[in-house]
Amino acid sequence: MNIIEALAQADRHCDLEGLPPASQEARRLDIELSAERMSADDAVRRLLAFYRLD
Repeated sequence: MNIIEALAQADRHCDLEGLPPASQEARRLDIELSAERMSADDAVRRLLAFYRLD
């Protein structure tokens, strides 16, 4: 399973559970992470920083 398939599966699961879809920022970070342009730790830090500013 590639990253696109995994993200689609995660979206379907969230939909079934009544959870909101991933944000655009989360999607952007998914792409950067899957392209190995950042570490998972960096992606988590950036996502947390993004939501703290909202």
